[in-house]
Amino acid sequence: MSEDNKSTSQFNNSKRKSHKKHYTVLPYFSTPIVYVLVSLIAIVPICFVLMNVAVTAVHSAQKTLTPDFCDITASSEYKPSTKSSGTAEIPKFSASKKIGKIVCDSAGLNAGVYYGLNRVSLRYGAALNAKTALPGQSKTVQVFGYSSTAFKALKNVKKGDTLSFETEWGTYTYSVTDTSALETAPSASDNELVLASDLGGAFSFQNGKMLYVTARLVSGPSAKEVP
Repeated sequence: MSEDNKSTSQFNNSKRKSHKKHYTVLPYFSTPIVYVLVSLIAIVPICFVLMNVAVTAVHSAQKTLTPDFCDITASSEYKPSTKSSGTAEIPKFSASKKIGKIVCDSAGLNAGVYYGLNRVSLRYGAALNAKTALPGQSKTVQVFGYSSTAFKALKNVKKGDTLSFETEWGTYTYSVTDTSALETAPSASDNELVLASDLGGAFSFQNGKMLYVTARLVSGPSAKEVP
């Protein structure tokens, strides 16, 4: 055998050994990778489902838990007014007092509204932000609620839908002008109503966005608070 043929034969043998070694080592890496991928595909969706169930269970349980001595006491009694024009007086009420309800028949939304953005108000229904105005005060009104309880149907509200905000001093009609998932609250004008909730699902509060529904006032009495 010539030197050239001998060298070629040695090279081919070396190459075959290298390939054999490569294919021998490969299963040691491929098997763990397959297990990891299968685990991710199976476990991650289960975690999301369980988290969603847990969040819903907590919000539902809050409605039935007995308040401790540090809790504000909520009041669910209120006398609705059908007054839709003219002027009205806003009665005095304390934190977590039910002041009305928001209804959107086309979306299946029917949520009681409590005064003050706190955990007690959110436990029983939607919470009106006391730092904003009340309906009839010609300024922006903000109401927040959980997507798993009071505002479960908020995601069904569409642009052009009609909202009814019934209160103790009058009934206000709003027309929806926008629905958006945003990281910050949208800028609102006077006589507008902004409804907000988490987007729903596991980790929805951690993704930085909330669902906002903005509506403009169509009708309702102008109102002032009783001195």
